[in-house]
Amino acid sequence: MKFAWLSLLVLGCRPYQRPAEMPPLQVAQGPLRVVRVEAASPRVHVVVRAGSAYDPPSREGLAYVVARALGARAGADVRVGPEWLSFSFPADGVARMAEALRAPLDEEALALGRAAALAELRGRDCTTLAQAAGAAWLWAGHPYGHAVAGRLSVVPTLSLAEAQAFRDARYVRDAVAIGLEGAVDPAILAPIEAAVPPRLSRSVTPAVMPSPSRPLMVVEAPVDSTCVATVPSFRAPAGSGAAEQAGELLLDDVFGDPELASSIEHVVTVSSLADGERPTTGVIVTADASPWRSLESSPTVYVLDSEELLR
Repeated sequence: MKFAWLSLLVLGCRPYQRPAEMPPLQVAQGPLRVVRVEAASPRVHVVVRAGSAYDPPSREGLAYVVARALGARAGADVRVGPEWLSFSFPADGVARMAEALRAPLDEEALALGRAAALAELRGRDCTTLAQAAGAAWLWAGHPYGHAVAGRLSVVPTLSLAEAQAFRDARYVRDAVAIGLEGAVDPAILAPIEAAVPPRLSRSVTPAVMPSPSRPLMVVEAPVDSTCVATVPSFRAPAGSGAAEQAGELLLDDVFGDPELASSIEHVVTVSSLADGERPTTGVIVTADASPWRSLESSPTVYVLDSEELLR
């Protein structure tokens, strides 16, 4: 059975490559693009090119707060990265997701989004804090140069008008793709397509540039392990899930490089730090920075607590 409103792209091992005959305006005014992967459990992923790199200047956290507000309204699992974000839910959650995308935001949902961002920034998980601190320190001066969840001083000030304007500008047809896992009938996606305006997003993706070499930052935080964040080589393996493939599709639109598009979300790599290991660059997150304080006078070592860095 054919659906005139649906473009179904079944991806195998190779990333999707946008055909030359699909210019941006045609993508924006056409049907939502869909990718499918085999899986035991049916699940839907709505992927939007509206990550933290698109936060307006000095309004860090807006993308995260909007995503978490919409996710709370839809009852969806939310994942936010610097370039794209995703809402994931069972197949019977399509109507609720469509309503969340269609209806105006309200103060109640926005409050939930703000609370989620602040909880993320004040968390005790070493990996989460290292990702946030690594982005803020290693990518300083770049749109990737702040924690995905924003800044502690900014998040409480984000207004409903700002959130609604961001949603209206970014959650549009050329910036959205759908990932399907398992036996999901594509026909059920019609309400989501109807909720996504058929127009172009208002900003282009930030240019990717390697961060200049930065001194070692040691962040003291109430964590139960020690880990280190570094800038990766941008050649991480492509994701195999439906959300990852949909995200790669959106990024390939603007980067034009399938390999780069498949790895761009990995702007910081986090690994555990072995006893006695002494890296010379990156961001170390630890509960006890005292071994490093003797080196703080060195121009290559700085020690802060997590709230100072993420404020």
